[in-house]
Amino acid sequence: MTNIIYIASDSAISGGAKVVFDLIENLDKKNFNVFLIAPKGELIEKSRKYCKNIFKISLQKSELFKTTKKIRQIIFEIIKKNQSDKNIVHIHGNKALVFGALAMRKLKISKIYTEHRWTNDFHLKSRFREMVQIRYLRCILKKFDKVIAVSRAVEDFLLERKIVHSGKIQVIYNGVRNISENTSHYSNQEKITIGSLGSLNYVKNYKKLIDIVKNINTEIPFQIKIYGSGPEKDELNEKIIQLNLSDKIQIHDPVQSPYPVLKTFDIFVSTATTESFGLAILEAMSVGLPVIAYNGGALSEIIENEKDGILVENNRIDLFCEKLKELIEYSQKRRILGERAYIKAKQFSIEKFIQNHQGIYNII
Repeated sequence: MTNIIYIASDSAISGGAKVVFDLIENLDKKNFNVFLIAPKGELIEKSRKYCKNIFKISLQKSELFKTTKKIRQIIFEIIKKNQSDKNIVHIHGNKALVFGALAMRKLKISKIYTEHRWTNDFHLKSRFREMVQIRYLRCILKKFDKVIAVSRAVEDFLLERKIVHSGKIQVIYNGVRNISENTSHYSNQEKITIGSLGSLNYVKNYKKLIDIVKNINTEIPFQIKIYGSGPEKDELNEKIIQLNLSDKIQIHDPVQSPYPVLKTFDIFVSTATTESFGLAILEAMSVGLPVIAYNGGALSEIIENEKDGILVENNRIDLFCEKLKELIEYSQKRRILGERAYIKAKQFSIEKFIQNHQGIYNII
């Protein structure tokens, strides 16, 4: 029995935290004893069904020393109470890496880190902070046994910035469950429903989506539904009101499970400037939705343009408007792209995702 200790930066079930939950839920419990260290929130609550060994922590910078000491004590306690030939700490997220790496100093324990964020297209608003974080990654990850990249785009970033060498990296794509064999599930409402799921922040770039909607001229009635929360929510709502688009665009609270909402959409849209993987997009494809997105980060690894989705050159609002208008007006194109998207999504199964992780845990 191998002890797997997950340390997560976030407890909202999206991005890296969603990946941690998928691992906790699906890992072979006959061979792996699972532990979770994370901030309080949805990840912890949902994981209780599959993991009894859960430890709440705070990842506030003001409590760095206190939390680092607590994580170290938790790891010691786990190892002492659960005798095993192999103990692995698997960290997800940059913030958890800071605390976890400090907590594991001089500990003889296997260390794995999954990079969920950085690509060559991704940038922080502060270039100084970006430089500091990249240097920190380069310094800390030298001491890790394995680094998992969630896409080739992430792998390219790690190699080009000389953060780790190629022999230490393994690409493991995130996985989704195929929810329905029926790819003709469209909403059948009077309006075409164009939807999106994501954090309301500068990376997801919903301000640009509002500009796109303003510039679409079609006689087909449509509406935009965005599900998410984040620092730009108030600013986005103000812009919607200023441009008199309240009848077309609505922002809703995030949902626990994406699939019931996805099945009410006719089109899935993403205006993110970059994606380290694009899990929400893959989830949309897995229920047969046609997807239109900017071609940033790893999306070309998921979508083949004009075959199983539409990728638009970054910052080309005019071209995005043109392609989205086509999807609104031509149901046949929506149907064909949606059916092909569903087939493509099958290549990214949750089973393959779990097998790849268990393979690393077994050989490390």
